[in-house]
Parts: sequence; structure tokens; C-alpha cells
Amino acid sequence: MNKETKKINNFKTEEQKEIIKFIIILIVVIALVVGIYFFTKKFVTKDEEKQDTGTVTGTVNYNVTIIGELLNRPYDEYYAIIYDSTSNDAGKYQGIYSQFTTGENSTTKMYYIDLSNKLNESYYSGEETNPKATSIAELKLGDFTLIKVKDGKINKYLEDEKEIKKELGMED
Repeated sequence: MNKETKKINNFKTEEQKEIIKFIIILIVVIALVVGIYFFTKKFVTKDEEKQDTGTVTGTVNYNVTIIGELLNRPYDEYYAIIYDSTSNDAGKYQGIYSQFTTGENSTTKMYYIDLSNKLNESYYSGEETNPKATSIAELKLGDFTLIKVKDGKINKYLEDEKEIKKELGMED
């Protein structure tokens, strides 16, 4: 063989070597992409399964309201017991609420309003209350208050625990 034929054969061999290298690199890149796809798919699926099992169904408590909604509840006559759930006496007040709502006298609807709720905080005044309030804007509430609403108007405003128990039929 002459020199030119060897060059052509070498050239083809060099060309073939480059093509083989290219095909190998292409196969490796494709294998990596496919591997990464299946790897991420496996972990994303596990995360979705975990999220599905962690869902919690919410509940609505129809006995809780805010002061702004106090006068427009869907009953003609009802009570609203109002106190701060974070206060030291909250357990005692909750006991009065529970006793009334589960007792024989519970024919009248009672709502619970928590003064620690951000929507109700502005109505808490501590010592200076307004028992003669006739509208929501006039309300100034103390630590423990019972309001009786009749026909969309404040009918009674009680702050003394004994008077509240008497009104609710729970006399000691």
C-alpha cells in the first residue's frame, strides 16, 4: 500500500474513532438524563403521598362569634358569653358556658366570644365598662360579660358572676 492509501485508511479510522466517542458520550448523557428523571420522579411521588396522608379536615364551631357579628345572629333571642380565654379565670367561665349549653336550661342559644381574638380586643376596656350600650360601637367590656340579645338589640348586659348564673338558671 502506498502512503496515500494509508493516510485515507488512517483518516477513516480517526473519523470512526471520533464517531464512536461521540456515540458513547451521547449514550452516557441520555442514560444520565433518564436516570435523573426516574430518580426525581420516585422522590416527588413519595412527597405527594406524604402530603395526602397529612391532610386534616377542618371543622366549624357555630357557637363562636366575634363582637362585630353579635347583633346579627340568626336567632330572635340568644346569649353571648364574653371573656378572655387566656385569663386566669377562663376555666371557671368556660364551666359556666358548658354547664348552660349542655344543661336543661339550654333552650336559648348561647354564643362564645373570646376577648383574646384580635377582632375582639378593641372592645375590652377592663375596669371602665358600658352596661348601657345599645350598639356594637358603644360596647366596652370587662373581664366577664353576659349579653342577652333579643330581636337584634342588646336586652341585658351583666358583669357580675352571681347575676349571670341567676340569669342562666344556675343559682348556687
